[in-house]
Parts: sequence; structure tokens; C-alpha cells
Amino acid sequence: MPHLSYAGRSDAGRHRENNEDAWFADAESGLFVVADGMGGERAGELAAEVVVTLLPRLVEEKLRGADDLAAPAAQQSFHDALAELSDQVRAETVGEPGLEGMGAAVAAVLIRGSRALVGHMGDSRVYVCSHGWLRQITRDHSIAQLLVDAGEITPDQAKDHPGAYQLSRYVGMPDAALPEVQSIRLQADDILLLCTDGLTGMLSDEQIAESVRWDVPLEETCRLLVASANDAGGEDNVTVVLARLEAS
Repeated sequence: MPHLSYAGRSDAGRHRENNEDAWFADAESGLFVVADGMGGERAGELAAEVVVTLLPRLVEEKLRGADDLAAPAAQQSFHDALAELSDQVRAETVGEPGLEGMGAAVAAVLIRGSRALVGHMGDSRVYVCSHGWLRQITRDHSIAQLLVDAGEITPDQAKDHPGAYQLSRYVGMPDAALPEVQSIRLQADDILLLCTDGLTGMLSDEQIAESVRWDVPLEETCRLLVASANDAGGEDNVTVVLARLEAS
């Protein structure tokens, strides 16, 4: 049976005093999460911590006994966990001065056997690195991406568009949460990369792919990715989590 190894790293970057990112990883349950908080002052930091504290409990509750992650019921349960997470984060802001607008981007992966559920809201991303190539699994929930989907701007234009930093979906959003969930199949030695936009805002997919190699320890790859983002400007907090499905 395959087993999981993982590593994670988070850094405030070169221009931020606080780190409003957070991450969670547990090989036994197969759950990996990154969260990028927002809301100003300490609200963003609180939002990220709430995400990585509550989501593991919600996933355990809603997917207990769900061994077939390809089943529609499992995908719906993962969706429900993320939607309830959003509701609970929004509830944290009610009547609390300074927490208006608190929220977070989240990317989460649940791995069981050779299947994984990938869920996200916002612009934190999930990639799969397999045999030297990198594939982006998630699609950013941003205004810029909506414009790309509508054919109004190109993907290259989206990178520098003001809407790239305006999220269309996120944890704690005022309307009904709309998580995006999909099931993917993994091969032995595939590496899953979860990251906040502090990485993807500084490095291209090509630069990321050059760093994520199966023959390099995951801890070293995390260190290299964070250092490269900081060397490229470090304009935001940066968080990376790597999980590898290893053949026993």
C-alpha cells in the first residue's frame, strides 16, 4: 500500500510584519490544508487559524467511513465541510469590532489510497507534480479569472490585472459559500503542492516546476520555494505544503 510523506513551510515575506497564512498537514488522516487570511489588522491571521483548526474536525465528521473518494457522496461531503467552514468563519465576525470583512482563501486536499479530493475557495492553489511536469488542479476564484473565462482578457493580462487580487469566492464570504471540489487519481511518487498566492504571485509555474523534484527531500523543496519567492520580491506571506504518495 502507498503511504504519505509531507513537509510544509510558511514565511511572512519581505514586506509584511504579520504572517496571515497558516497550514495543516496530517499523513494519518490524509488531510492537507493551506489558508491565506484577509481582513486587516489581526483579522486575517485569525481567519487563517480558524480555518486550519476547524476544517480538520469538519472533514473528520463529514467523511468518516468514506473510503471511495471518487463517489459523488464523498465529493458532496467535502463540499459541505468547506461550506460549513465558511459559515462558521462568517459567524465569528458577528458583533466583533475589527473583524468586519474577515475571511480566507483555502486550498485543501484529502488523500485516501490513490484518490484525492481537492477543494478550494479563493486563489490558493493545488498542483500535481508527476514525472517532471507540473499541472495546476485548481482555478483561481478571482475577478480576473472571471474576466478570462468571459473572454474579456487573456491569461497573461490577468496576471497584472487589479482583479487578480479581488476574490470572487472565499471562506467567510457574505453569500452562500461556493466551494469547488473535484476528485483526482494519483500515481506513486506524485507530489501534491498546496500554496498561497505569495508563491504564485512571485514565481511562474515553470520556476515552480524546476524546484519540485521527486529526488529532492520535501523539506528542502519547501525551503527552496519559499526562499525563491522571497528572492523574487517577497511581496506577500508565502506558504507551501508538499505531500508525496510513495510506493511502499
